[in-house]
Amino acid sequence: MKKTLLLIVLALFGLCSCESMTGKEIMRLSMKKVNEPVTSSADLKKGDKLNIWLDLDLKYSSDNEYEFRVLTMKNNDSIWYDKLHPGQAKVSLKSSEVTLGGETTYSVMCKVGYYSIEEDGTYSFSAWLAAEDSADMKIEKADLVLKQK
Repeated sequence: MKKTLLLIVLALFGLCSCESMTGKEIMRLSMKKVNEPVTSSADLKKGDKLNIWLDLDLKYSSDNEYEFRVLTMKNNDSIWYDKLHPGQAKVSLKSSEVTLGGETTYSVMCKVGYYSIEEDGTYSFSAWLAAEDSADMKIEKADLVLKQK
């Protein structure tokens, strides 16, 4: 009986703890094609802290270079631009990379940075997956996820 109760408590803790560790998801930009921006907006408050995560399932030739590019705008003014790569990961929840016959299958969920909001307003985030050889990149999932601490 004690073991069953312990398993239930651990299961509930596991369900609750992921959001408390990574933050509440406020935006997910899902890229379907290489080099095509995806944009979304959110009303944010001064002092909000956003964790930036990548959630990827990609296939590409082992020599294809890629990165995510992110542009943040407020009132049609560019206020932040950066290039992000899973190799910059501060935290990884899952990671798998397999290369066979010159093709790499890569899957990762990782935190690559953070962004702090300096004043109240509506912020637009644009993201795109930039790759040298877009014909070679097969996207199963390429999401930039913003989570609020």
